[in-house]
Amino acid sequence: MEVRHRKSGAVLVHVDTDTLSGADLHGCRLVGADLAGRDLAGADLSGANLREANLSGADLSHAGLSRADLSAATLRGTNLENACLVEARLPDAFLQDAVLRGADLSAAHLLGADLRGANLRGTRMVGANLAGADLRDARISADLSHANLEGANLQGADICETNLERANLRGANLHVFEGHLVRFHGSDLTGATGLGVSLGSSRYDDATIWPEGFDPIANGLDLDANPQVA
Repeated sequence: MEVRHRKSGAVLVHVDTDTLSGADLHGCRLVGADLAGRDLAGADLSGANLREANLSGADLSHAGLSRADLSAATLRGTNLENACLVEARLPDAFLQDAVLRGADLSAAHLLGADLRGANLRGTRMVGANLAGADLRDARISADLSHANLEGANLQGADICETNLERANLRGANLHVFEGHLVRFHGSDLTGATGLGVSLGSSRYDDATIWPEGFDPIANGLDLDANPQVA
C-alpha cells in the first residue's frame, strides 16, 4: 500500500500490507500526505512528520502520535478517540468536528488550532498550549489544568465539569453555552469576556484572578475554602 502526496501524487511511503491499521509508521516523513478517510486505527505515528497532511475523516482511534508534527494538518471529522498525542505539534491544525474523546494531548502545541465543534469529552490536555485556539461550540469536559488558553475563543462551547485549575485564560472569550461545575482554582482570567451565570455552580479559590468588575458570587460561583489544586 502506498501513501501519496495530497497535491503532487508522489509516493511518500510504501507499506507492505493491505491496510494501515496498526501500521508502524513512527518517524516517517509524510509531509502533505493524503490520508483522508484511511483506517489508521492503532497505527504508530509517533514522531512522524505530518505537516499539512490531509487526514480528514480518517480513523486514528488508539493511534500513537506522541511528538508527531501535525502543523497545519487537516483533520476535519477525524476520529482520534483514545489516541496518544502527548507533546504533539498541532499549530494551525484544522480539527473542526474531530472526535478526541479520551485522547491524551498533554503538553501538546495547539496554538491557533481550529477545534470548532470538536468532541473533547474526557480528553487529557494538561499543560497544552491552546493560545488563540478556536473552540467555538466544542464539547469539552476535559482536563485543561495548567493549560494556556490565552485569547482562545470558547463561545458557545460546553465546558461543564472541565478542569481549568491554574490555566491561563487571559483575554479568552468565555461566552459559553454551558459551564457548570468547572474548576477555576488558581486560574488567571484577566481580561476574559463573557463570564456570567452560565458558570453557576463552578468553583474557585482565593488564588483565582477574575476580570476587573466581575463578581463570582453574584454569578453563582462557589468559593472553595480548602481546594485540592493539582
